[in-house]
Amino acid sequence: MVSLGVIPLMLLSIAVFSRFAKDPTPADPPTTGVLVVANLRTEMLTFMDLGAGVRTDVSLPGPPHEMLVAEGRLYVTLGRGGLLVEIDPAAHSILRTLRLDGEPHGIAYLGGNLYVTLDKANQVVVVDRATMTELRRLPTGNTPHAIAATGGAIIVTDSRDNTLRQVEPSLQTVAAGRQPEAIALVAGIAVTADAEGGTLTFAAVPGLSGVRTLSIGRAPVRVTQLDATRVIVSLQGEAKVAVVDVTKPEVTKRLRTGARPDGTCLSPDGSYVAAVSNAAGTVDFFEQDGWRRAPSLQFEPGAGACAWLPGGR
Repeated sequence: MVSLGVIPLMLLSIAVFSRFAKDPTPADPPTTGVLVVANLRTEMLTFMDLGAGVRTDVSLPGPPHEMLVAEGRLYVTLGRGGLLVEIDPAAHSILRTLRLDGEPHGIAYLGGNLYVTLDKANQVVVVDRATMTELRRLPTGNTPHAIAATGGAIIVTDSRDNTLRQVEPSLQTVAAGRQPEAIALVAGIAVTADAEGGTLTFAAVPGLSGVRTLSIGRAPVRVTQLDATRVIVSLQGEAKVAVVDVTKPEVTKRLRTGARPDGTCLSPDGSYVAAVSNAAGTVDFFEQDGWRRAPSLQFEPGAGACAWLPGGR
């Protein structure tokens, strides 16, 4: 089911932006691309065309967890729905689904294949993207919550085992911080957000060598690549996101967000970062050049992952 509504972006953002009126030099709002926000509570994807001011809601057959863009399609894992869903982002329509029992969660793409973690089955499912069929399964540790892929390795977080696992090209495991539940690969380094431990864990890939740890703050739940050397981390326990240089490693900036920040995503040209508040349903925007705050958007509470697509319909 798809519902379509035209929403004037400035009217939508003024109420939220007033919380930050003390900023004497706010950034202009982003006006290019399509922001996609997943909502676990409403079991819906919201497509917001930032240039045209058009909002389109797409109902899903389950709560959406993670999103990935590959070959012009949007792929979404529906954990309790037990599905992998393929969506045409231009038509805002579901094209194909694949049943995956065991609570699919993390998703990555490499070499024409989708790699999907199953939290309760302790496996990674390898799916041929072209045919949307299962190829094989790879065993993991307890609760393989997040996954990342590069040409050199496939890396998984065994969240309840506090372990970082390389499943391909060869099996390797190292200790991570407590409850690693997000991962990014930057500058040849795997970075995990360790939610319970309040740390980031760094390990070189492939091989997971040279493990290092950085205390980051309360409840880091997401880590997203910003550029060749930096990531941005959502700190749910502090209502902030932190910018981290993974090569040092050190925090270079902390930015205030709505309560319980969750998903983060970059504009197609890299000039803006969006941070989604799970508790408030807001999306905060930051201009990377100087980290000035731009007007925010208001969605529904329960918002989680986000993706920022180029162009409009």
